[in-house]
Amino acid sequence: MEVEAATADVAAALGGRAAGNGALMRTLPVSFFWPGDLARAVAVSRALTRMTHPAPHAEWCSAYYNLLVLRLLRGEGPMDAAMAGAAADVRRIAPDLDATDLWAHVRAAGRLSRGAVENPTGYSVRTLIAALWAVLTGATAEEAIILAANLGSDADTVAAVAGGIAGAQWGYGALPRRWVGAVGEVDVGRLEAAVAAAASADDATHA
Repeated sequence: MEVEAATADVAAALGGRAAGNGALMRTLPVSFFWPGDLARAVAVSRALTRMTHPAPHAEWCSAYYNLLVLRLLRGEGPMDAAMAGAAADVRRIAPDLDATDLWAHVRAAGRLSRGAVENPTGYSVRTLIAALWAVLTGATAEEAIILAANLGSDADTVAAVAGGIAGAQWGYGALPRRWVGAVGEVDVGRLEAAVAAAASADDATHA
């Protein structure tokens, strides 16, 4: 297949440097499309990631991110329980992604100092840890996203990932209206329609 050939080319070109955060930033919609099928959500997360970032750590981060968001959307908090549950889900569904050591670092995100997460690189694991730190440190969605955006370096991607988690944690209504309003009426309408469709799909799955 052309996709598989392209993936092989990327892997050959990047070697051990393929675990960047670009895939992590863009895979969030998977959480909305398969809320009742965790195995499918993990498989699609991994496939989307492999297209551009064919590395086990990148695949794990994307799968973990989506299952964490999925749990938060279901109201399966508090945050530390949702984090642990998502890690257990990935371990059960994708045992080939051995991330025992990786999870030890990710689970400690909330105990890190700001200095430990500042100026994150484009490495997917550092991005995920920095985003989790912001959400665990902030008291609101707005505060969490601002904390992430002000970390420096690759902070735009960190803020995008933190925003996905924060939105699932606190809800769409928790986003500042001045931010939402700045997007434009047409795009806001599309976003609100997408939120409503995702909520309907989740309700149908659990009916």
